[in-house]
Amino acid sequence: RSAAAKLKAGILGNVKEIHIWTNRPVWPQGIPRPEEQPVPKEIHWDEFIGPVEMRPYNAAYHPFKWRGFWAFGTGALGDMACHTLNVAFAGCDLVNPVSVQATTTGHNGETFPGSSKINFEFAPTKNRPAINMVWYDGGNKVDPEMLDGRKRSDSGLLIIGDKGKMYSPNDYGAECLFTGVEDKEVDFERSPGHFKEFAIAIKTGKPTWSNFANYAGKMTEVILLGNLAVWAAGRTKQEGQQVSSAKLEWDAENLKVKGTSEFDSMIKPAYRAGYEL
Repeated sequence: RSAAAKLKAGILGNVKEIHIWTNRPVWPQGIPRPEEQPVPKEIHWDEFIGPVEMRPYNAAYHPFKWRGFWAFGTGALGDMACHTLNVAFAGCDLVNPVSVQATTTGHNGETFPGSSKINFEFAPTKNRPAINMVWYDGGNKVDPEMLDGRKRSDSGLLIIGDKGKMYSPNDYGAECLFTGVEDKEVDFERSPGHFKEFAIAIKTGKPTWSNFANYAGKMTEVILLGNLAVWAAGRTKQEGQQVSSAKLEWDAENLKVKGTSEFDSMIKPAYRAGYEL
């Protein structure tokens, strides 16, 4: 919250670039659908499958590793951008990207690619100019020269303005280092703690700082749009082959990719019987 408030106060001037990288995936990706195995008696497989099309059990899905499969997870981007993007999203008004484009090592329709690099474009608003944001995973990382001599972390966030840079060398924005500008204290709404804030919202009806309608839902939309571009980057039988998507232009008002219906079933998927909304 402190870092976001500093960005809103203009500590970096006009922000023009954002770079986010992660050490994920730390689970298998770029693999085919696994063969059937007996369901352990302690696992309720039908309930685990939930709204998606039924498939046989395999330990490759559960526990933990489900996040690498298109049917169940959202890959490295969905796993970590909700954390590492947080400071930039809160401080730079990053709603409704106008376009997104991905370069990946290809995928087989079952699991996410082994690595990806995704470019998001945000149009100018009344409060800021246009911003280009780049996401890196699977060994891709920001150019270390951009860090001005600081050690590049395994995961991190770099925000570049016309006055200076903000570098957060971890997943969660716990520390922010400045280059070209002097760090300064600003007023901001301090958190009473996650659990207490949740209880206050229940008792009073006051929305939480990162409530779904005004914050979390909009950030999730940005993140998942990146995965549409990852899907569009193409299926390839040869893992490791670099594949780029076309630039997808986003119609935020209607929740559609402009000029095509190809992604409609991903944006609003059909649910298995018994799980319809």
